[in-house]
Amino acid sequence: MSKKKAMSEKNVKEYLEKNLDFFLDKPDILANLEIPHSKKGSISLVERQINILRKENKDLKDKLNEFIQNASLNHNLIHKIFEFAYKLIRSKNFEDTIRISCKDLIEEFDVKECTFLFYNDVKLKNKDILFYKKNHNLLKPFKSFIDNNLPRCNKLKNEQLALLFKKPNDVKSCALIPLGIKQKLGFLAISSDDENRFNPDMSMDYLKVIGQLISQSLKSYQLKSI
Repeated sequence: MSKKKAMSEKNVKEYLEKNLDFFLDKPDILANLEIPHSKKGSISLVERQINILRKENKDLKDKLNEFIQNASLNHNLIHKIFEFAYKLIRSKNFEDTIRISCKDLIEEFDVKECTFLFYNDVKLKNKDILFYKKNHNLLKPFKSFIDNNLPRCNKLKNEQLALLFKKPNDVKSCALIPLGIKQKLGFLAISSDDENRFNPDMSMDYLKVIGQLISQSLKSYQLKSI
């Protein structure tokens, strides 16, 4: 390419960039203008622009559909949490709170298994309840979680799963939810057979709300210390 031709193309490019409406009143030039395309041969500028607009339109539709879907999921989740809170308000005692929580989490929140672990003996014989003091050797792998006192969805080790769940081999993902308003009462462990159900990248807000609702309900009943 000659230097003169290169300068000429540069000038044309700069002119068109400064005058984007150049082709609006020149349909004759626009109709004959062609752009080489590796897959379709030569297509007109209008066709090229249409293809671009179609892609942008599809991207916008995909984003809108995703937004609508998320809004729908969030609406359903809020409704479930509201119903969950209402059931807990009507609980009759400490054990009833445990029963309601496990039943609702499994039936309404797509949880496979749930286990309550308390640091003080609650004097209840329930298959969904464990008791270990915070300084127990078996709880050492949970130390950072217990200290932080925030919901967590990190992958657990085999010994941790075996401690918390009756069918640890079936657990594909799980979450730990602290219990207690001012005083740490223990935590709730919930599992799923879906590896994407609980993951570190998900929002912890609704897990935190569930923990607070259960904690508030348990607060109404006296925990017996060892």
